Amino acid sequence: METNNNSRYLSRRSFLAKSSAFLLTLAVAGPKALALSPQTWADGMELAINFKVLNPSSGRGKRPYVAVWIEDSNGNEVKTLVLWMRKRKSKYLKHLSRWFRKMKDNNADFIFSLSNPTKSPGDYKVVWDGKDDKGKLLPQGEYYICVESSRENGPYQLVREKVSLADQAFSKVFKGEKELGDVQVEFRQQL
Repeated sequence: METNNNSRYLSRRSFLAKSSAFLLTLAVAGPKALALSPQTWADGMELAINFKVLNPSSGRGKRPYVAVWIEDSNGNEVKTLVLWMRKRKSKYLKHLSRWFRKMKDNNADFIFSLSNPTKSPGDYKVVWDGKDDKGKLLPQGEYYICVESSRENGPYQLVREKVSLADQAFSKVFKGEKELGDVQVEFRQQL
């Protein structure tokens, strides 16, 4: 009998298969493989990102396109949390230059499924649960928090900072400028 989610017992076949895979990994990589395997995302933790979209200095202006996403330590996009754009004017999406370079290989349906309409200046909050775009839980480690803003043919700003996500709660503030106010990140117990 195979195990299921409601059972705590393994069948003999499952036990032998899992044990064999573990022993093969240990034999090939050696005992250091156990120490080097990345720990999964800390149970019950989340990353809250608070950011502010500022009024343009010229007074009245168009609402900005905004993207908030997470990159791994190599700079690869792992999760897009926010994408605000005007769907009828998606040609301006490329003005979110860093996010667009990371996502240009994805099809339009995927991008449009992420997007919401542009928002007025104000304070906003988004929470990341540690999963990538495909719903897979990521390991603890170094990640970049990226918040990018661009107005149609207007000002542009990117706030991109590295954080180390393990099992300890913390709070940091990253300096904003003309388009985005300060970005506050808080790694905390899930609310």
